[in-house]
Amino acid sequence: LPSPIGGSRASISLVHLYMSRFVRSALRHTRRAGSRGRCTTVAVDTSGLLGRRAGPHHHHQHAGLLRELASRIRFRGPLTVAEYMGLALTHPEHGYYMRRDAFGRAGDFTTSPEVCQAFGELVGVWCVAAWEALGRPARVRLAEAGPGRGTLMADLLRASAAFPAFREAVCGVHLLEVSPFNRASQRSALEPLVAAGQLHWHAAVSELPQEPVLLVAHEFLDALPVHQFVRTRVGWREKLVDLRAGGE
Repeated sequence: LPSPIGGSRASISLVHLYMSRFVRSALRHTRRAGSRGRCTTVAVDTSGLLGRRAGPHHHHQHAGLLRELASRIRFRGPLTVAEYMGLALTHPEHGYYMRRDAFGRAGDFTTSPEVCQAFGELVGVWCVAAWEALGRPARVRLAEAGPGRGTLMADLLRASAAFPAFREAVCGVHLLEVSPFNRASQRSALEPLVAAGQLHWHAAVSELPQEPVLLVAHEFLDALPVHQFVRTRVGWREKLVDLRAGGE
């Protein structure tokens, strides 16, 4: 495989450290005040941490999704939680991940690979160790589920480049991604692999080649649609999403 993108990121933020210290101090003050018979309420406004407020396009997106959900429920009845989550996250037009960058300062959250490259580099070293534990197969595929912007995979490949035998065994990189927007970001982050014809996208695990695969995923399972069940006096029942009595 060609060597991936180089470079360094040093964007580690101390916001959470300062915030946690402030909250601990405020709670200590609250406990002391309470012991003297007074009650103190502490409110922390975090809305400006990312310097972003919801714009009109967000409200439009939510309104379109709500209309879609309501239409489906009226047509065929209540949705399972898995169906509801699937539409909310990956609906082709209104899905959360489908047409926007959800990560970083312009998005809603950030993940460890976007904060410090050391995270992905350590995962790369782990992949080498896992490959050796498998008996050093002559061919192995690298795959990532929910690869975001492609940052983790780029850092992983950079670190694993220090192990020539492993890099020679890697015969392809596969990304499990359904978002066209994210695929474009991944294409940019992993351009050398694209040029070499070594980068492949898939919509499901079942599409991966039938060869040894090292599969990594970070903050992925928490975004998978799931079925929810509750135990009642008459047995297990699946939780469904329905409209209110007024049709909303």
